[in-house]
Amino acid sequence: MWKSLARDTIQRLSSGGWVPNFVVGLAFLLLSPVLGYVMQNPRAAIISVAIGVTIIVWVVAWAAVRSVTSESAATDKPQVPPVETPVHATDNTVNVPNALANERLANGVYLEGRRNNVLEKNCIEDVVAKNKEIAKLIPSSQVAPAAKQVSLQLEPQRIVNLELNGAPVLHRRDYTFSYIVFSETPDAKLDILSTLETDSGVDSSQYDLSGALPFQDIKANSIKTYRPQISHFYPAVPRFLKGKITITNLTNTPLIVALVLPVIEEGLFASSPIDCGAKRGGEFLSYAANGNMPSDLNQGGTISFSFSPSWNADRLTPGINPHFLSWTNENQTDGIKVISDSRDHGKIKLVIMVNGKISVLASEITPLKGTIYAVDVRFAKQSADLVVNGNTWSKTNIQLPNASTLANFQFYIGSNPSSEDDGAFSTMSDVRIYNAWLNDDQIKIARGH
Repeated sequence: MWKSLARDTIQRLSSGGWVPNFVVGLAFLLLSPVLGYVMQNPRAAIISVAIGVTIIVWVVAWAAVRSVTSESAATDKPQVPPVETPVHATDNTVNVPNALANERLANGVYLEGRRNNVLEKNCIEDVVAKNKEIAKLIPSSQVAPAAKQVSLQLEPQRIVNLELNGAPVLHRRDYTFSYIVFSETPDAKLDILSTLETDSGVDSSQYDLSGALPFQDIKANSIKTYRPQISHFYPAVPRFLKGKITITNLTNTPLIVALVLPVIEEGLFASSPIDCGAKRGGEFLSYAANGNMPSDLNQGGTISFSFSPSWNADRLTPGINPHFLSWTNENQTDGIKVISDSRDHGKIKLVIMVNGKISVLASEITPLKGTIYAVDVRFAKQSADLVVNGNTWSKTNIQLPNASTLANFQFYIGSNPSSEDDGAFSTMSDVRIYNAWLNDDQIKIARGH
């Protein structure tokens, strides 16, 4: 602490403006006659020394107080209230306890964009009807009580083929097929083949249960679930979608294999499970800008947050950009955003808009699933920084938005008010906003490092 304080004090004395520098110069001016008078008039020398020393003490004290005040800003209570539960525009997502426990590491609020499960509403019942001799319908799954489940009795070395049908979403060419599968027999050996079929072709993926990470670990029932998934971006909008599952019992004993929450949804990664034929609207979390956001970006401001995505950057659909922060006017001609750019390898970027003119700070960070990213954006004197996990990208001589014209607009965390598709699909946490430019050390203090 003392080392940091001394460093900041010296910096303020050397670059704090003309007033302290003038006073310091005056002090040295008063001290300079000492050498001339010391031999002739000791009394005058003593007075000069006393005056000069007094002025220097006051200047150093002023700089030190400013340094302490600035450093303490990082530990002040953030202006933004704690993150609250998001508003679900349409929430037909099935409640799966700990469904994403192994897919994200951070604590916080999980915010997603719009998704549709395009499978037929009665897809589970259809699977049971087509496999009557081995299939049983369970109205309430033991791993997802709100969802129906099909349980399959597989004899040793038995192979079963399941088929589920769906209708594409208008204009969408990107789809992911996923489902939750488990066996009531611990360490069951199963070979699972997932197939996504359209009029454009067939994509398949082999899944070995023994080498996979569990999707859920429900210790109360001693059950581990798994979630195979396969994705594809098609050259044209598909005319039909089929999800096919081939399950092989590789053991010499009978097994009960359960299937729950099959989903074909738009996008190139699986989101939170959605019931057959249902949809999830985009989720929005917003706060009032007035009293929370910096009042003048040119005078200084810092916005900090953390996120942990449920996707890898290379699985983003081109043109659909996860939004982590959005503070703009209605037409999005003025404001700031922090996004992952789907057309540039998913790089985290700060987008600044002034009168329709766009300036971009692009990091080299491409997010990975389950990794935690600490993001800080700061503004002052026509300059801006984007800091991601301690790495800084800067831009100077740029025009910043007029914060006063944005004061009546809400700012959004983990969502884009203009598009339900641009949800972060990430866990958002640690939102902090300061009415000052925080240096790197102050940011570390604010984050508890």
